[in-house]
Amino acid sequence: MGQTVRIVFQRLRKLSSVSEFIQTVKAVFWRLLKKAGAVPSDDSLEDQSRDRIAHFDEHPSCAICSGQSVAEKLIAKDGNRIVECTECGLWFTSPRISESTWTDYLKSTTERSREFTENRLRYGVALSSNVKYTLPDWYENRIAKENVIIDQVEKHLGKKVESLHDVGCGVGYLLSAAQERGIEASGNDLNAYACQVMREKQGLTVFNDSLTDLDLSLESLDAVIMHDYIEHTYHPLEDLRTAHGFLSPGGIVHITTFHVDCRTFDRLGKDWNMLFWNHTYHFSTKTLSKMVTEAGFTDLDVTTSYETDLIAMTARKPLAPVKTT
Repeated sequence: MGQTVRIVFQRLRKLSSVSEFIQTVKAVFWRLLKKAGAVPSDDSLEDQSRDRIAHFDEHPSCAICSGQSVAEKLIAKDGNRIVECTECGLWFTSPRISESTWTDYLKSTTERSREFTENRLRYGVALSSNVKYTLPDWYENRIAKENVIIDQVEKHLGKKVESLHDVGCGVGYLLSAAQERGIEASGNDLNAYACQVMREKQGLTVFNDSLTDLDLSLESLDAVIMHDYIEHTYHPLEDLRTAHGFLSPGGIVHITTFHVDCRTFDRLGKDWNMLFWNHTYHFSTKTLSKMVTEAGFTDLDVTTSYETDLIAMTARKPLAPVKTT
């Protein structure tokens, strides 16, 4: 508690207006309540459930090996069923909302898509239930994190990034950070309203379509970023293979997602909010590595641990085609 109080006072000294002071006090109050258990850790569950717009009736095959044989792992707290491929061990949601129904919903300009977009632009979070936790310096912190990602990509690339594409670009945080560094950047997202805002108000190059439907030049990019994306897509291996085609030889794919090899999953199990239905894939280090390798990438560099919920993986498109036997 003492450390929390010190951090609060440090933040308060940096504030430049009464509104920032009030916002900080509110956010710290709600965060302390949540940490003390007075607010449920899954208080966004009801908010997320608003997007369950159809019955779950699509049973996908495994995205890595196309296997049809699965074993039920658990029923998450929100009721969705998570299975494991008996051939390769990949975890995924089955059944799920059909792909066509879900894609049409995401690409429609609705009050929900407007809400998500405006919340992200004003508070840095999509769900209205999470707005109360937002501190006034969230944008600076978010841009700093995006620059760390670009730094990591440049470290593995061995030179300055000149061109990149952000898959599932949200409202363009990474694209904005990239442009500030003089990088030619593009992105895609299924939220039509967000894409309109990014194009018209922020001057960003974005496409309202899936990665596999984009008409980008082959071997034209230094980097493809998949931050908080690969757990949402219905076709993660196809997306990785598409990214591989867009990358120049030696180009880098950078992925960040949650993983099930962590203490949080062991502690919470089915109650972990990362297992909610809108995450269609649930990776371990082993299954994510297998999928990235299957897509043709090499030189995998993995940053994670049992103590953190997140995994970051950077991999390279070989300079020459990989020979197969």
